[in-house]
Amino acid sequence: MEERIKRLLLETEVIKTDEIELYSYGLDLLVKKIVHITIILTIGVITGKFGEVLFFLLAYSCIREYSGGYHAKTEAGCCICSIIVTVSVVTMIYLLPRLNSIALQLFLLICAMLIWVLSPQDFYNKPLDVEEVVIFRKKARKLLTISAMILLLTYSNDVLFLGIACSWIVQAVMLSTVAAKKFFQNIKCKERI
Repeated sequence: MEERIKRLLLETEVIKTDEIELYSYGLDLLVKKIVHITIILTIGVITGKFGEVLFFLLAYSCIREYSGGYHAKTEAGCCICSIIVTVSVVTMIYLLPRLNSIALQLFLLICAMLIWVLSPQDFYNKPLDVEEVVIFRKKARKLLTISAMILLLTYSNDVLFLGIACSWIVQAVMLSTVAAKKFFQNIKCKERI
């Protein structure tokens, strides 16, 4: 399919031959994103939690874009990680309503604080320069604040609330994973010196 699209773009002179590599890369990324989103939403449909998974995906992708966190080394690893995260989200969607309201609120506050403090986290395959860190931190905090306002306003709407709550939990874990890895790597480096 990608080859047909590239050929069509070349034949219609939408792109030039020297631009084909760049467009190939972009098309490859687009197809991968579509596959991931399709898998995630399919899991939502199969489990009967499509709305919650959809709102999770929307909130998570917005915050994750600027706050970063763990990235798998390979495409297969990324796909497996996405499936594990989605199954975990569906499990949380079933379990979170069973928590005491105060315990849930405290847990979400901790997740929000972790996102606020740890954002952005780069990873070895997604490094950030100093300027990007400043810009991404501001954007991540702004999106976290917006999602917090939506969370507060929709507290009685379980579908929206659970989707956003799960996005905070997953993002806090993704950021904490990278931060912990960097912390232990720094300790190992200091021990060698």
